[in-house]
Amino acid sequence: MDTIKFGLMLTIIPFTAIFLFIAIWWALVDMSIREISRAKRALWTILVILFPPVGSILYNFLVKQRNLIKNYDVSLAGR
Repeated sequence: MDTIKFGLMLTIIPFTAIFLFIAIWWALVDMSIREISRAKRALWTILVILFPPVGSILYNFLVKQRNLIKNYDVSLAGR
Protein backbone atom coordinates (compact mmCIF):
# COMPACT_ATOMS: atom_id res chain seq x y z
CA MET A 1 0.00 0.00 0.00
CA ASP A 2 2.84 2.40 0.82
CA THR A 3 4.49 1.76 -2.55
CA ILE A 4 1.27 2.68 -4.35
CA LYS A 5 1.05 6.01 -2.49
CA PHE A 6 4.75 6.70 -3.14
CA GLY A 7 4.38 5.84 -6.83
CA LEU A 8 1.32 8.05 -7.11
CA MET A 9 3.20 10.95 -5.54
CA LEU A 10 6.07 10.42 -7.99
CA THR A 11 3.64 10.94 -10.85
CA ILE A 12 1.56 13.78 -9.37
CA ILE A 13 4.42 16.01 -8.21
CA PRO A 14 6.20 16.35 -11.60
CA PHE A 15 2.95 17.03 -13.46
CA THR A 16 1.96 19.65 -10.88
CA ALA A 17 5.38 21.29 -11.13
CA ILE A 18 5.20 21.34 -14.93
CA PHE A 19 1.68 22.80 -14.84
CA LEU A 20 2.75 25.55 -12.43
CA PHE A 21 5.84 26.37 -14.50
CA ILE A 22 3.75 26.68 -17.68
CA ALA A 23 1.07 28.77 -15.93
CA ILE A 24 3.66 31.17 -14.49
CA TRP A 25 5.55 31.41 -17.78
CA TRP A 26 2.32 31.99 -19.70
CA ALA A 27 1.24 34.78 -17.36
CA LEU A 28 4.62 36.54 -17.45
CA VAL A 29 4.88 36.36 -21.24
CA ASP A 30 1.29 37.53 -21.64
CA MET A 31 1.99 40.47 -19.31
CA SER A 32 4.95 41.54 -21.41
CA ILE A 33 2.90 41.48 -24.62
CA ARG A 34 -0.42 42.88 -23.40
CA GLU A 35 -0.98 46.63 -23.28
CA ILE A 36 -1.56 47.35 -19.60
CA SER A 37 -0.30 50.19 -17.44
CA ARG A 38 3.07 49.90 -15.76
CA ALA A 39 1.57 49.93 -12.29
CA LYS A 40 -0.82 47.08 -13.07
CA ARG A 41 1.94 45.15 -14.84
CA ALA A 42 4.23 45.54 -11.81
CA LEU A 43 1.45 44.51 -9.42
CA TRP A 44 0.56 41.41 -11.45
CA THR A 45 4.23 40.47 -11.85
CA ILE A 46 4.81 40.65 -8.10
CA LEU A 47 1.61 38.69 -7.45
CA VAL A 48 2.55 35.98 -9.94
CA ILE A 49 6.11 35.65 -8.60
CA LEU A 50 5.24 35.72 -4.89
CA PHE A 51 2.14 33.51 -5.10
CA PRO A 52 2.78 31.38 -8.19
CA PRO A 53 -0.25 29.10 -8.37
CA VAL A 54 -2.83 31.63 -7.24
CA GLY A 55 -1.31 34.66 -8.98
CA SER A 56 -0.89 33.08 -12.39
CA ILE A 57 -4.32 31.45 -12.43
CA LEU A 58 -6.00 34.68 -11.25
CA TYR A 59 -4.14 36.68 -13.89
CA ASN A 60 -5.13 34.32 -16.68
CA PHE A 61 -8.79 34.30 -15.68
CA LEU A 62 -9.34 37.92 -14.62
CA VAL A 63 -7.29 39.84 -17.18
CA LYS A 64 -8.12 37.69 -20.17
CA GLN A 65 -11.83 37.62 -19.30
CA ARG A 66 -11.84 41.41 -18.93
CA ASN A 67 -10.21 41.80 -22.36
CA LEU A 68 -12.68 39.39 -23.95
CA ILE A 69 -15.57 41.48 -22.62
CA LYS A 70 -13.90 44.70 -23.80
CA ASN A 71 -13.29 43.28 -27.30
CA TYR A 72 -16.87 42.03 -27.47
CA ASP A 73 -18.19 45.49 -26.54
CA VAL A 74 -15.98 47.13 -29.18
CA SER A 75 -17.19 44.71 -31.86
CA LEU A 76 -20.81 45.42 -30.95
CA ALA A 77 -20.22 49.18 -31.07
CA GLY A 78 -18.80 48.89 -34.57
CA ARG A 79 -22.03 47.50 -36.00
